[in-house]
Parts: sequence; C-alpha cells; structure tokens
Amino acid sequence: MEADKIVLAAGAFASTKILRRSGFSGALPGVRTVGKRFSGNMGTPVFGEFPTDQYGARGIQVGYAIEMPRERMVIETAFGPPATIGMEAAQWGSAFMGLLNNYNRIAVAVPVIGANAYGSINADWSASGYTISYKLDDDDWYRLTLGMKAAGKAMFAAGATRVGSSRFDARGATCADDLDAYFGAVGPLQYLKITTAHLQGGNVLHASPAQGVVDMEMRVHGIDRLWITDASIIPSPITVNLQMTVMALAHYAAPGIVASP
Repeated sequence: MEADKIVLAAGAFASTKILRRSGFSGALPGVRTVGKRFSGNMGTPVFGEFPTDQYGARGIQVGYAIEMPRERMVIETAFGPPATIGMEAAQWGSAFMGLLNNYNRIAVAVPVIGANAYGSINADWSASGYTISYKLDDDDWYRLTLGMKAAGKAMFAAGATRVGSSRFDARGATCADDLDAYFGAVGPLQYLKITTAHLQGGNVLHASPAQGVVDMEMRVHGIDRLWITDASIIPSPITVNLQMTVMALAHYAAPGIVASP
C-alpha cells in the first residue's frame, strides 16, 4: 500500500537527512539546495551570583523576556537547577564546583539572537552520517556581546555580587564597571558555549528551485505529492521560539495539500 500524499515534518536536521539519504539533493541537476541555508537562534548564558537565594531551580524557562528588536535579540531568563548550570557553566575545577555549590543563589539570563550566518548540513563519515557545518559571523558575535553586557548590567542593578559567562577560563566580573573589559573581544577563542534549541533552514522555501527546496505552497520542487511543513523551510532565523511559526506554516499549507490531486 502506498500513500498518495506525503508530508515530511521531522525537523531541520532530520528532514534534510531523510531527503539526502533518499538520493534527493535538489530539483535541478548539479545544484544542491537540500541542506543549505541552515541557521538558528543562537544564545549563550550569563550567570549572576547573588547574596540571597534566587530559587532558580524552582522557576520555568523563559519566565521573563526582554525584546531588543533593533539587535534582533531577546534576553530570556533560564531555569537554573544544578544539572542545567553544570552543562552551561565553565567546566573548570574549583570555580566550577563553587558555582554548583552556590546554585540556589544563581540567576541565569540568556541573550538569544537571530543569527546572520548560514551553514550547511553535510553527509560525512560521522556516526549519524551527517554533520552541521556552521560558525557565527562578526556581527553575530557583536550582538551577542551587547546582550551579555545588558544582562550583566541588569544583574548588578538587581544586587548581584558577581557576573560570569560560560567562557572556559571561568573568570567573572565583580561590578558593572568591569563588564566592558570582561566582555571585550568576545569570540571563538574564549570558548563560549553557544547553543540553539531552534534549528532552522536546510530545506528553505523559495519560488525558484535553484534557490530553495520547497515552493511557495511548501511542495518540494521536482517531486510530486511531497510537502515539507517543519522549521527546515524557514529561510532565515526568526529570533523567537519557532513553535507558533511552524504551526502557522503547517496551517497555511494544509488546504493546498488537501486540495491537491
């Protein structure tokens, strides 16, 4: 028994992998569009140590958020139990253990940017058979730095005694006047942990099969009766959580899928 219509919605990485493993890399010979224009909303945590209990482990993720539209950035509060702090904080000896032992007095804020840079999802010899090739550009680092400074200033204004980041050397700042120097020359060599839970792109939407994988109705160029309705079709990062956008895209595509012969 064969389906007469197929909707692919496995996410930015998995949908790309499924298409590539099926032998499809694009509608035009010699032009690979599958796995291109991958990006995301990228963030890095800022930790504030306070003299009083903050009870971060009892909170919820994104309990509060500040929007910075000009910078295409939001600063979110983060859930802060020991396991989360342990994954995000600098993994470095006594400084790391001190942070964990003091976890109940830690508040966490995460500047998140809609990145400018694009990468790709490529076939290789890794365990999964596919890897992501990606790095931030200079403007991405600049905007993340602005966000980290803003988060640090807010924490000191709220009474923090020390502000730190995920940088490998585990250094921190002890007053707002130190933040410019502490966050100076931020970049890959400081080994900050940059993460995303919002993978986007890889099978982007574009009217031209030379530029995208799906057309404006989210039908895959060059393949009959196949649609993609997940975050892999988003052509550029949207900064905020993807859930409602992906649901809206699926809602938009549904009537055309149903009506298609």
